[in-house]
Amino acid sequence: MASDFRETLYTVDKTGKRRWLYPTLVKGSFYYPRFIVAVSLILFYICMPWVEIAGKQGIRLDIIQRKFTFFGTTFWATDTLLLVFVLAALAFSLFLFTALFGRVWCGWACPETVFLEFLFRPIERLIEGSAAQRSRLDKQPWNANKIFKKLLKHGLCAFFAWVLATSFVAYFVGADLLIDMMTDWPH
Repeated sequence: MASDFRETLYTVDKTGKRRWLYPTLVKGSFYYPRFIVAVSLILFYICMPWVEIAGKQGIRLDIIQRKFTFFGTTFWATDTLLLVFVLAALAFSLFLFTALFGRVWCGWACPETVFLEFLFRPIERLIEGSAAQRSRLDKQPWNANKIFKKLLKHGLCAFFAWVLATSFVAYFVGADLLIDMMTDWPH
């Protein structure tokens, strides 16, 4: 039986070695609206644990004390009836919106897409160049220029990953406590 293209991965060659992909930036009519939505979502994600609304953290999910703050309003774990309705509405919305607008979610608001396409890939393109330039850079032998570009790219990506991870932790432990944990000696 002849080999079927569905039986092989396009990212692995016949010897089992990884085949790298070099995506090209395509700017169509929806690129700039997607860019604005993505930057807004990234800023919202990064800023909400650090912003105070009505004297409280913008969004805080304090699991230990069982209280959850959203935009200045605190909900306690004892608000179970309200929580049931909210979770049921969210579950229903998840299924409804995924069925109706799944491609919109995947292309415009999914965190993986937003962070990859509008944060990490632009860093890669800025430092290493176009898809063809990145391919040539990876194929050339290691030299000072290649080492510099790779270190700069991975260093910037690591820095932004640290910023995103720090913001994520602040949602759960609180911004003030997180700053204390980062600036004070461990106890």
